[in-house]
Amino acid sequence: MMTDDQKQIVERFRAWCAVQSPRITQAQAAKRLSISSSVLTGLYASEEKHMYTGNIGRMCAKMVRFLDREARKRGAPKRPQFAATSVTERVIGTLRVAHDERVMVLVMGPTGAGKTTAIGQYILAEPECVSISAVPSMRSRALIALIARSIRVEWKGATSQMLDVCAARLRGSGRLIIVDEVDYLHEPCLQELRMLSDMTGCGLALVGTLAFKERLSRRNSSTIGQFLGRLAYAESVDGISDTDAEEILSPFGLARDAVSALARGCDGSARRLVWAIASAQREAGQAAITTKHVSNAYSALLSA
Repeated sequence: MMTDDQKQIVERFRAWCAVQSPRITQAQAAKRLSISSSVLTGLYASEEKHMYTGNIGRMCAKMVRFLDREARKRGAPKRPQFAATSVTERVIGTLRVAHDERVMVLVMGPTGAGKTTAIGQYILAEPECVSISAVPSMRSRALIALIARSIRVEWKGATSQMLDVCAARLRGSGRLIIVDEVDYLHEPCLQELRMLSDMTGCGLALVGTLAFKERLSRRNSSTIGQFLGRLAYAESVDGISDTDAEEILSPFGLARDAVSALARGCDGSARRLVWAIASAQREAGQAAITTKHVSNAYSALLSA
């Protein structure tokens, strides 16, 4: 039987779910507690009918921990919303070329500059894009399986057969295939992506670092030459500029000296800038962010 305190905890969780609905379903809410939807239903019923026979105390403890975390999140530092920077504009422009002209392109730039953010913005505008991210030591089967899942093709047969099936689904669709983190891909994967682009007529955008192209160029093999020869455009972006940093920070209403200190310290990395402004907010609390807060924030981060 539930105590009055336990009933209040369950009711607090139920109220949180009601506020989040329909964005978060009961099944999703239960998953946040690492329990099943049926268990959560039983807890709700036990408030009045005492139907739940499990460990009510343990379930309520889960709810309290979850609600406490949610309260801390509401008080967490604000992160900048998307801001169009010189980096994101160039990346989006190159993706558009690959999409419209149905060609292969390579986008290169330092980590944290905003390439992945730009991909996300392009997909918001063009949701039919096929977008995947490579992972370390990815091999052909895993790559084609990832593409198959993204276009809702059931895996059947060998890798080569699935490449043909995926190509048949994509052929004539006019979709853009975007592959982020291409530094992790080995040559067979790159050749299969080239073949997929050839077989489907879809544009292909590969996104990685400058080291990726340099590594391929050093290989100097005929097959790598074949791959590089198919690249219509290679766009190289640098880190964000001070002007870009100011645009990202504009919603925060910071003093000029704090903005300048944040821009200098990020070393062209939009990601590092976001981390720093969060850290500075955390230290400043309700007070205005000063250059001292910024200095301490960057000291707390790993070196760029």
